[in-house]
Amino acid sequence: MDLVQPDIVLDFCHQKEKGDIKQLLLKDRDNGEDQHHLAVVAIVGYGGLGKTRLAQYMFIKSSEFKKRFKMRAWVHVPYDDFNIGLLVQRIIDCNNLVAKPEVQMIGEQCIKPTKHPDHLDELYKELRKVISGNRLLLVLDDVWNMDSEMRKEFKGLFSDAGPGSRILITTRSKFVANNVTSRTEDVYTLSNLYGSYSWKLFKNRAGIEYKHISSEIEEIGKEIMEMCGGNPLAIATEGGKLQSINLETKDWSDFRDAGFHKVMNEEVLPLLKLSYNVLPQHLKHCFAYCGVFPRQSEIDVKTLIHLWMAQGLICPLRGQRAEDVGYEYFQDLFQTSLFEAVEVDPENGSVTKCKMPKLLQDLAVQIAGGMTKRLVAFNQYEKHGIDGRTQHVSSYFHLGSSWKIPTSFLQAKRIRTFVLPSQLHWETEGRLSHTTFETIVSNCKGLRALDLHNTGIQKVPKSIDKLKYLRYLDLSQNSAITSLPNSITNIPYLMTLKLSSCYGLEELPRDMKKLVHLKHLENDWCYSLTYMPPGLGQLTQLETLSEFVVKNDTELKELAVLNELRGELKIQNLRNDMDSGVAKLEGKKHLKSLILAWEVNNDSEQGAEGTLQGLKPHSNLKELALFGSSTFPAWLILLRNLVNQLPSLKVLTVEEMDNLEYISHESRQFLSSSSTAAFMPSLEELRLKELPNLEGWWQEEHPTSSLPPFGGRKRLVIEDCPKLRSMPLYPNLEEWLVLDNTSLETFIQTMNDGSSSEYCWG
Repeated sequence: MDLVQPDIVLDFCHQKEKGDIKQLLLKDRDNGEDQHHLAVVAIVGYGGLGKTRLAQYMFIKSSEFKKRFKMRAWVHVPYDDFNIGLLVQRIIDCNNLVAKPEVQMIGEQCIKPTKHPDHLDELYKELRKVISGNRLLLVLDDVWNMDSEMRKEFKGLFSDAGPGSRILITTRSKFVANNVTSRTEDVYTLSNLYGSYSWKLFKNRAGIEYKHISSEIEEIGKEIMEMCGGNPLAIATEGGKLQSINLETKDWSDFRDAGFHKVMNEEVLPLLKLSYNVLPQHLKHCFAYCGVFPRQSEIDVKTLIHLWMAQGLICPLRGQRAEDVGYEYFQDLFQTSLFEAVEVDPENGSVTKCKMPKLLQDLAVQIAGGMTKRLVAFNQYEKHGIDGRTQHVSSYFHLGSSWKIPTSFLQAKRIRTFVLPSQLHWETEGRLSHTTFETIVSNCKGLRALDLHNTGIQKVPKSIDKLKYLRYLDLSQNSAITSLPNSITNIPYLMTLKLSSCYGLEELPRDMKKLVHLKHLENDWCYSLTYMPPGLGQLTQLETLSEFVVKNDTELKELAVLNELRGELKIQNLRNDMDSGVAKLEGKKHLKSLILAWEVNNDSEQGAEGTLQGLKPHSNLKELALFGSSTFPAWLILLRNLVNQLPSLKVLTVEEMDNLEYISHESRQFLSSSSTAAFMPSLEELRLKELPNLEGWWQEEHPTSSLPPFGGRKRLVIEDCPKLRSMPLYPNLEEWLVLDNTSLETFIQTMNDGSSSEYCWG
């Protein structure tokens, strides 16, 4: 274990991190933790980021640490064995702690003790006696596993250490880091290096820091540096190899094109692969599959799980949802620092979008070997080695009308995945030909996941049912598709069908009911859909149904038994005379969001309240939107997850409801027992627009002085509300008020004279 030159990397990177971690370790805690508990700080990140280097700096180089900590101990922990007794034995055996309490406890011989120690009680007693009252810094390097019980026992052993003692842990596991620390701020996550820090480190290691180099050499050097993906170990290693290479353009180009990959595969990726080696077998398969995605691409976690499901990589037990188990798999990989979070659901903290560090993406490709092929050049399949071993293919360019299927692709009979992670997000003029689509179907019958989103296809071939193993089909963003062949319903195990933004799609296949394994039907933004096929209610495994387009009451009944629906459901084309209760929305406890939209020409108010009452959702609902309704539902107050959020609501918009007269019939639905209590105290912006019949907030008559005030209002916009005559008070309107086609007199009565807002009215 090399502990001699820890700052060879730190001189060029992690300067901020070095200062932050020093502060965490040296600063006294003001919450009593220093007096009663042993504080733990964790440095976490995937391999090669410099976790050990940072810890070495604190341990060896910093004079502040030498002065503050009378005892300093370093133990490297092997990934296959974290035993408390062995750890204590290592400390005592290696360093004679009793005789030399000030010694730095380091050494390779600490890593592999020959046997488990006997007489643990005596050993623990000896340890406590030695450390008692002494301020201790203990570094545990490269910890792979420590659960809550182990942490409790471990910290108990060192509880006799003096006030201000610290344990510093380096780990690749977020789970370990969160388990061993007591505060969020004690977990320090390292990230890749970019920009000037990477270039300074590279120049130093390549020996060109103080040399005059040509612009060509500099350009090649920066290309090599970029290929390292910001990983300090890779930058230092690859740069170091260039010290012995002549400063000639050809020599550096040759290294970039060939030597770089040899060094990466032999010296860098094996260290990163340690994180892979400790994974259970099912997670190894999931990790390797991620090689189909481009470097540093954003990956939608839900899509990733659906692709894993399509490949049979998720194995739920009886009673478990495959999607839930899939997210557990993802979390296991994420906690091992194999994924980075890009987007997190603010409500529950779940990761919704992620990415893989560049070198870990390369590692996934290396592990997959010939099974995964990433196509990085247009119409260059032959150069990418697609052969009989290839199972997963992805395109790194936008696939359109000019793409030609090469022979090697058609001869690879084992292809199970064809995805387009680099397809553009907007429509293009180029269209994938119908013949090309048919050729893929005819020659790749083993496909389990097929992605042809935004390829401009106009028609889905009837032969699609030849794909008997298909589980995942993405046809989204193909606006020219007007219908799907009924033969698609002959695909026996189809689980995910993505049709989002197929604007021209007029109907779904008539025999949709045959897709009994379908779990996810994404059909949002399919503007041309006018009805749903009969028998949809027989798809009892359906969990995602983005939009349900109503033609009559009978169709609504199809929703009755679809109680596994979750996420968002939008019901389109509602009318006020419908028997909406047949939908039985109240039984759908997993729904998070419900959008109810009335048909455009819904002028009749007869039966409006009855229709709304019949659409009462489960009380778990968290989001509700109404479009075209002439009233608000009486059951709104019963939605506890909605009502409980009203105190924290910051923006409220009500618009384009021609028949709406009052926001609520009764004030007591929204008020506390005190009539002077502020209503929606966190609301910062209120917009009421295009409500021609709105007369007031509450239908009940109230003197202006008795209306409850809004809380911290800053902005108020009311446009095209000519009949509005009463509103809650606005004592804190701070920024601006916009009134257009609305009575000013109403707001002279309801605004506090001390308001400092700007006014604008028309």
